[in-house]
Amino acid sequence: MSRQSNTNKKSCLVCGDLFSPNVYTRHLQKCEREARDLKTTQEFRRKATHTLNFASKFNTLNARSRVTEESQMPSGLDPGWPEGNESGLNNFDHEPDPSECNELQPDDIKIEFHPKSGMGCETMHFEDYDKSDHQSNLTPPDSTPWKPWRSRIDFEIASLVLESHMTRKQTNKLFSILKRANGPSISSEFTLKDYDEMQDLWDLAATRSTNYELLYRPIWDWLQELLLNPDIVSRMQWDARRLYKYDVASGTWKHFIEEAWSAESWWSVQEKLPQGAKPLCIIFYADKNKLSSFSTAKGYPVIVRCANLPMDIRNGAGTAGGRVVGWLPIITEDATHSGKAGYADFKNIVWHKSVGKIFESMLQHSMTGYTMICGDGVCRTLFPVVLIESADFEEQTTICLTRGTMSLVPCVRCEIPKDELANFHIALIKRTAQSTVDIINRAMQAGTKGEQEAILKEHGLRPYINTFFHIANTDPHAAVSFDDLHFLDSGMWEDHLFEQAKVYMKIVGRNSSVTVDRRFKTFPRWSNLHHFKEGISKITFNDGSKNHDISKACIQ
Repeated sequence: MSRQSNTNKKSCLVCGDLFSPNVYTRHLQKCEREARDLKTTQEFRRKATHTLNFASKFNTLNARSRVTEESQMPSGLDPGWPEGNESGLNNFDHEPDPSECNELQPDDIKIEFHPKSGMGCETMHFEDYDKSDHQSNLTPPDSTPWKPWRSRIDFEIASLVLESHMTRKQTNKLFSILKRANGPSISSEFTLKDYDEMQDLWDLAATRSTNYELLYRPIWDWLQELLLNPDIVSRMQWDARRLYKYDVASGTWKHFIEEAWSAESWWSVQEKLPQGAKPLCIIFYADKNKLSSFSTAKGYPVIVRCANLPMDIRNGAGTAGGRVVGWLPIITEDATHSGKAGYADFKNIVWHKSVGKIFESMLQHSMTGYTMICGDGVCRTLFPVVLIESADFEEQTTICLTRGTMSLVPCVRCEIPKDELANFHIALIKRTAQSTVDIINRAMQAGTKGEQEAILKEHGLRPYINTFFHIANTDPHAAVSFDDLHFLDSGMWEDHLFEQAKVYMKIVGRNSSVTVDRRFKTFPRWSNLHHFKEGISKITFNDGSKNHDISKACIQ
């Protein structure tokens, strides 16, 4: 019986193993796909990095824009696209030079600046190492911080109107009363007669295609606002560096990462810039959320931060902190089309078109650079780049234009098959801008719609060129990553563990919820830890920091 079974088996044309007829075809397809992907990876690794001058770069951008408008896809790798190197896995630990061994003390810090910065290495004692810039670089306080308001009273009244959520009618009435109290009113030129005339003009300007409202501010305006502020620009860091701490036990410099400019992604970006040019790095965040706990209304804010600033400043609430630069349109779910691939593609296209509009003002500068005199009086040539894209997995699939958890290849960073996610020994093929464009080009050239869909499904991609590919030195597949906020605090904890705990409390009975709430109410107050004076069993609206604190208290 065994001999008969072996006789019926077929030998795989790729690996040579024997398989029964009922599984042979499926195995052969998988084997051929793996061999094809391995060959593609080897070809990409053999490609030499070629550099073009600024003119050819700009022509490439224009050509790519024209091709996209004609529903075709760019075929060549733009020199500004990252190529998915493995530098992040390198070990930079090393032994000190013999000449400096006698002078080193435990925990000394060594800073190795990027060669293009023109700065040499620095070594200092741990107690002299300061993460922030020297306060001596700060400019004197502005004597008129209420600008562009003409006076402080103007600013205070405008703030009152904003905080009180006054309507147009209420605001005009307030201004009228104030002007009468101060004398003759100040006239201004205004041609619109009424609200209806304004709406008529909007209707004339509108097109007949489906319209989605995008509220945004050009991102380059925000960047220039930061760069022209002497207090803010004096705190920015411009050059990549590697940080080391001296380990006495091993007698070596141990590499560590602290701020964004000490990571390898920043180093790789600066490596591609002209001598003397500086990267202007952006942290991008977009997430659809409920606007409040008592309403079903949702908002889709786009928030950006400048990675050149230290963490305590860019994550703060001041002028240099996070800035809302847009509100993306939210497409209402239609039961007729919801769940269909075409409808999902449509929503992703609207998202990327909208984000592209927000970044439109900096596209040319990302390719050619922008030279300006900053607020501290220093002339710099800056290349804006999106360095980090912070999002939960659902948003990451939108950012990277992949098909999500139910696809054959769900990961946004590599092409590991879904049934191999638990295999930690498999050789991974990283997603890159170039490989993604090549796959989409191949799909667009397919003879039928079915063949096109099959190629895209095989790689878990959607039929559209990613907006971030048009920004030089930006690769969305490399910019997204695992982060505690979205995957743990607001993901695994809030959406799974916390919800499961509430289910168990409901099963046990009301007394369990009362006990949990009482313990949270009496939980000792602690610095930087939220105190839940009403308990947690009825919480329906939470942010990441509160989720983190609830999980800490529960584990304790």
